Amino acid sequence: MNNMAKIALVSASVLTMGALTACQSNPGPKDKQDGRPMMHHGHHEKMSPEQREQFKQMRAERHEFKKQAKSACDNKAAGTAVQIKVGDKTIDGTCAINFRPDRGAMKDIRMADHKDFQFKRGQELTAEQKAQMEQFRADRQAKWTAIQSACTGQSNGKQIQAKIDDKLIPGTCFVHFKPDARPDMMGGPMGQAPAPQANAN
Repeated sequence: MNNMAKIALVSASVLTMGALTACQSNPGPKDKQDGRPMMHHGHHEKMSPEQREQFKQMRAERHEFKKQAKSACDNKAAGTAVQIKVGDKTIDGTCAINFRPDRGAMKDIRMADHKDFQFKRGQELTAEQKAQMEQFRADRQAKWTAIQSACTGQSNGKQIQAKIDDKLIPGTCFVHFKPDARPDMMGGPMGQAPAPQANAN
């Protein structure tokens, strides 16, 4: 009985030590969850207080710029010169008019793109297929740029039909603020509306 009791105690001690070692070496779900924000905000953690303040100010300026740009061309004709003042920065620009396709028309354009290119996601494209894709994108962008002229001389909010190849695309002419140069606080260029994206599926 004494031997059996000793064996049982030794076994229990070994199991307990093993469990403690496992707990110390493997972080639990909470540790992982606590670690994730550090990964997401790692860049911010490395920033100095001055850099954080600068980042905060730039974000506020970007928000203010977007807010003002949205209404800068209200009741103004295309071609009108406009200035936006954000903090101590003055952004010069012009009211431009562009064509915005109706939502349903955008769906038709995307479906047409899918029919032209039926590549699978992750598929390795040949040099010829890559060249075809680049040419298609260039042609589509050229067509998209060309249909913007359909709104030349039109009024803001006017519904028209623009022609792409043999299709008539319904949409609306809209006047918007187009900066002469990309503002410092913006992450990307603003101006003419981009062409619909073609997805390679």
